[in-house]
Amino acid sequence: MADSLTARQALEQWTAELDRELGWKTTVSSDGVWGFQTHSGMMVMVEAPAELDIVVFSASLGEIADLEDAGFLRGLLACNWYGMSTGPGQLGLEPGGNRLAYSMAWLEARTASVEAFASMLSRFTTIAAKLKECIDQGTIRETSSQSEPTRLEEFTRV
Repeated sequence: MADSLTARQALEQWTAELDRELGWKTTVSSDGVWGFQTHSGMMVMVEAPAELDIVVFSASLGEIADLEDAGFLRGLLACNWYGMSTGPGQLGLEPGGNRLAYSMAWLEARTASVEAFASMLSRFTTIAAKLKECIDQGTIRETSSQSEPTRLEEFTRV
């Protein structure tokens, strides 16, 4: 990938190449957003905000039913600790609501290849799917006896 490309131009090239290879019919919006739904139904968004010139992956993991559930919220924060369960991304609340999201900024995107993009996309969706599964099953929770956060090592080291 040439250094002269912006992150948005790189994203447009990668998605066009993936479309050709996989038979998809997708486009990057005028706002620099590209999205798709995984086989499990999770929506993944890939954005290249012009003002940042990076690529950001994000996925909504669902609504937090009780924003005052301290054990659950402490468990989420523990997942972020040194990326033990989130890899290179992080958990956070979507602006203006109580929906939990997993996101990852890819700073080196402008100079990467389509293969590197596909690898990062795969890594991101694998971690996001495992986090969603743990949240849906209620296994992300810190208890007073828990000395270390739950680790998803097999997924964060993809």
